[in-house]
Amino acid sequence: MSEQIYYWSPIKHWEKWDNGVLIGETRYTGVVSEWFPEFYFLAQKGVTVSQLLERFSLGSEEEAQKIVELMIKNRVLVSNILHPREVFSTQEKIFPNPYSDQIRFSKDDLNKYISEQLNRMYPAVRSTGIQLEPKDELPAMIRERRSCRQFDMKNPVPFSEISQLFSTFKQRKEEKIYYHYASAGGVYPIDIFVYIKPKRVEGVKAGFYYYSPSENSLLLVNNIDQVIKSDHEMINQELFTQSAFSVYLVYNANASMPKYGSDGYLFACIESGIITATLNMVAETLNLGICSVGHMKFEDIHRFLSLDNHQVFLHGIEVGLKISE
Repeated sequence: MSEQIYYWSPIKHWEKWDNGVLIGETRYTGVVSEWFPEFYFLAQKGVTVSQLLERFSLGSEEEAQKIVELMIKNRVLVSNILHPREVFSTQEKIFPNPYSDQIRFSKDDLNKYISEQLNRMYPAVRSTGIQLEPKDELPAMIRERRSCRQFDMKNPVPFSEISQLFSTFKQRKEEKIYYHYASAGGVYPIDIFVYIKPKRVEGVKAGFYYYSPSENSLLLVNNIDQVIKSDHEMINQELFTQSAFSVYLVYNANASMPKYGSDGYLFACIESGIITATLNMVAETLNLGICSVGHMKFEDIHRFLSLDNHQVFLHGIEVGLKISE
């Protein structure tokens, strides 16, 4: 079996710093100060741990081993595609933020900021405009859509409803294979995983499942039923506790990068939004509430699902029965 190849992370910048090297926000000291820039150029091309130790452990192999392991832990050296948060993390430094940090701590400042953005106008428009005539009655799946943060915990989700929800994403096999939503190039690189809570879905045991669009079935991946509330930020932990099941949208690079290269990642992010919007609309035709979750730690779930290095988590959604009026 060939040894794992690591690359220098494209978002990590380095500079010499006193008797060490500053990489990102972490300072590395000791023998590492003598490694650069050669270490950086080697890692950019791709290198194994053995090759690094053979080249840079002249002083102390044990010390060199610890430094390399720390770089892997801190994702200076990476062997898999980056998470979206990592990919976009450098953009914040470039963006000239016109607002102060107070919008993160002051409710009044936050509300003012939101109001300004919801009523923003494009400065290049002409003074004249065309007033549209909207249809008063939109379909209920659009008109009544709301994010739901409280769910009915007393009654299980009927099997018919979870079946209807996920059957939206099944393959239609006619002369060609079709889906009910769009995907760049028709390769459909988003893998849908579901974590079902104990006794929360009628007739379905707790555990992690993979939704197979070709078979239109939930396939058990891991029957672990432990609550992973701590993987969510504090504000979303009660939401996770109340939901009946969680949906995880995972990008499978093997399905689109061979055709589109790095653009496949961008198209997958767009497709993740299409799937989320579709789930929201279909849920409104059932008795299900949905809430998207912004940030969460996915390391434990990644392990439970046995994902490979070319599958990366994009988005999480909590689903449950709506509380009766």
